[in-house]
Amino acid sequence: MSNDTKIRRFRLGKALAVYRAAGFSRSFIWFRFFPVLTLTLIFLGVGYWQTSANVTAYGPAAAGWTRAWYILAALVTIPLLVWLITQLRRRTRVSLHENGLLFAQRRINYRIPWGHITGIYDDHTRYHLFGRTLSTRRRVRLETTTTPTLVLRDDIAKMENLVEQVKKRVQPLLYTSIHHALTNEKAVYFGPLTLTKKQIVINEHSIPWDDVGKISVDRGQLRIERNSGPALRRLIRVPTATIPNLELLLKLIDEDIRS
Repeated sequence: MSNDTKIRRFRLGKALAVYRAAGFSRSFIWFRFFPVLTLTLIFLGVGYWQTSANVTAYGPAAAGWTRAWYILAALVTIPLLVWLITQLRRRTRVSLHENGLLFAQRRINYRIPWGHITGIYDDHTRYHLFGRTLSTRRRVRLETTTTPTLVLRDDIAKMENLVEQVKKRVQPLLYTSIHHALTNEKAVYFGPLTLTKKQIVINEHSIPWDDVGKISVDRGQLRIERNSGPALRRLIRVPTATIPNLELLLKLIDEDIRS
């Protein structure tokens, strides 16, 4: 039985909102599409003009002398077409329901109850030039117990609201089970981090909570400051893109462990 067939039995209830991929941005149209189109038309125009002139002067055998202009037009156009096809193939539609979400991509529909989502990875990638941020791209990965990892990209219209709504429904469910595990002196896992009531383990390095100082998030990194040890090794950085349920992690540390 296929994965898609197995998950069709889940009843998601009433649809609350639908999120679809947005159209191409103005920056794409002005700074990618139109320049490529202009170059392509120039190369084709020059090639056609030279071909006509050569054929008139030297006969049909000269038609192939200007083939390079058509090759240049193809070299400019084909990468853009491949990119457009890739974007269209991965276009996503997400429908939020009372009991879960419907994720549709490439003619495949995944029905995921809220309780089957086990991890939300929220990744912000910033692109810099000469120390200035040019743009920020956001990608959110959803790990579930019944489907492959699902990816939400910022080409979805109202992406911020979509991610907020998913976290609003999933995190309380995860908090209940994780809080119960901590209460019973069990370890809980957040990617490269392992938490217990006594210590935090970061990439197999154990740090007692008494030795943990300030914890903050800055520029895509979870920053953990130790109270002791060599000065150069007191600050530990962990990429937030590798940590699932980051907000839930910070809440657990503040309210369940360090309170």
